[in-house]
Amino acid sequence: LVDLARRHGLMLIEDGAYAFLAAQAPPPLAALAPEATLYVSSLSKSVATGLRVGSVSAPPAWIPKLERAIRATTWNTPATL
Repeated sequence: LVDLARRHGLMLIEDGAYAFLAAQAPPPLAALAPEATLYVSSLSKSVATGLRVGSVSAPPAWIPKLERAIRATTWNTPATL
C-alpha cells in the first residue's frame, strides 16, 4: 500500500482510533510513510462516545490545506492545529 501511494503520489488516510484494541498491532502506515500519510485518531471513540476530541498528524506541507478544510467544514474554528 505504501509503495503504491508513493509510486502514484497518493495520500493515505489511516484511522487509528481502534488501534489500541489490537494486542500486537502492526506499525501504523504513518510510521512507514510519514510523508504520504494522514493519521487520524479519536479520543471519543476510545474513551467516551459523547465527547468529540480527535487529532490529525500530517506532513508539514499539508497543514495549511488541512487547516482551511477543517475551518470550511466545521462550525468550530480550531485555535491551532
